[in-house]
Amino acid sequence: MTRACQGVTFHTVEIARQFMAKAQTTTGLKVTAEVLGGVYVKGKKVAADFLANMRIVFDVHLPRWNYRAVPANG
Repeated sequence: MTRACQGVTFHTVEIARQFMAKAQTTTGLKVTAEVLGGVYVKGKKVAADFLANMRIVFDVHLPRWNYRAVPANG
């Protein structure tokens, strides 16, 4: 993704999707890019037991933006 989008200014979400969809590896792996049309409510709270049952794992390179919720017992 980084190389496919390097030096590109994203004026629209569609431009970002197009460049991401062009990404591929030297072994032939291709990317499927889709824009989700949902509306996400700001400030929505998680279920009361979510944090008790899930472990949040932050990305090494971009921890402020990328994280995963992993079951605590898994």
